[in-house]
Amino acid sequence: MVAGGLGIVTGSTSADQEGTGQKPAETLMIAAQGIAFDRDTLEPPWGKPFAIEFTNSDVDTPHNVAICTDSSASTRLFVGEIFPGAASRTYSVPALDPGTYFFRCDVHPTQMTGSVVVG
Repeated sequence: MVAGGLGIVTGSTSADQEGTGQKPAETLMIAAQGIAFDRDTLEPPWGKPFAIEFTNSDVDTPHNVAICTDSSASTRLFVGEIFPGAASRTYSVPALDPGTYFFRCDVHPTQMTGSVVVG
């Protein structure tokens, strides 16, 4: 669950965490190429906002990164902007409580998935 019960947060490319003045503690890197992520696990710090630097290398193919409580994707904690490649975005993500979460590309939800392990 998002620390402090913030609920779903949509993608932000600001270094300032949703106007709170909190800067991300860490930046995680992930890329998409060939309609696949280059890694299947993200390990952000717990209790601190973090950034995801997402590179979409698939020319003219839209992708994003969304973090959900589990693979049903019924409870979304963060949704990054969907954008076509080749391009990059840095998403500002709120702090997450310790646990294991699910991430995916909303455009390719069965092909592009992974785990977010916090703590």
